[in-house]
Amino acid sequence: MVQTARPETARAVAGQMAAVINTQPKSGSIEIALNPEELGRVSIMLNGRDDGLHLTISAERPETL
Repeated sequence: MVQTARPETARAVAGQMAAVINTQPKSGSIEIALNPEELGRVSIMLNGRDDGLHLTISAERPETL
């Protein structure tokens, strides 16, 4: 497991994600691609469906997950 020593990085990413989610329509999908140096490329896909919200996280490096 990879851990970041910088909690401010996690807060910044969470803030950016919240801003994107708040500007998107209530249905459909949102893809967020991150490229933190410590983790490699990380993709987060949110899909709004009738039965709820589905979240898929994929990472370039297996050890990131």
